[in-house]
Amino acid sequence: MARKSRLPFECFQCGTRWKNAQALFGHLRHPHRRQHAQAEADGGVEPGAPTAQRSSASTTRGRPQSVPGGDADRIRRRPGPLSYETKLLLLQVQAAIEQLRQDAREFASMANEFARMNVEGYHEQAQDWARMSLALDDCVRELDPMVPSFQVNRGTIHQIYRSMRRLKELWLTQLIRACRFVEMEPDGVDAESRQMLRDEEARFTRIVELLQHLVAAAP
Repeated sequence: MARKSRLPFECFQCGTRWKNAQALFGHLRHPHRRQHAQAEADGGVEPGAPTAQRSSASTTRGRPQSVPGGDADRIRRRPGPLSYETKLLLLQVQAAIEQLRQDAREFASMANEFARMNVEGYHEQAQDWARMSLALDDCVRELDPMVPSFQVNRGTIHQIYRSMRRLKELWLTQLIRACRFVEMEPDGVDAESRQMLRDEEARFTRIVELLQHLVAAAP
């Protein structure tokens, strides 16, 4: 009995032999064969192992499974880009603080003029308004890089939030010192000045609230 000759083309992955290169190429392109080879390369499983056994408990198609509290889970839950509402918040905060800075500069200029005229008490007020103006310069300088790209730094926004709370008290204190006092009024402040103080307090309250929302919305 004549001995059957061996097929000339052998698969380097499984050892199966084929009669021509086209047959071997089709064998290698088969989806099941590619998955099998990939599973062997990834997990080191034996050829012919069932698909359910070849699948690693920690990977799915090469990706780590999400484990509660793990790195993969944190990446999956990472906040995305800023929402439309958060972008508006950032723009509103920037505009409001820039307006405050402009007003502080005007108050500082007026206080400096009175101080130059040696009006009593205005040297200290001029210094306080200058400090507030510098603090607002810092806030605007921190905000400006965030607006073009709409990338909010939560830590920086929180620092601005704390600064605005401190500035609110000093701002209102300086305005009260500049008010006209009337003996017949219960608090000594005339009606026009009282309304002005209310408006300024409301303005600061709004800015502080905007910053609170921005801190909460920041990624």
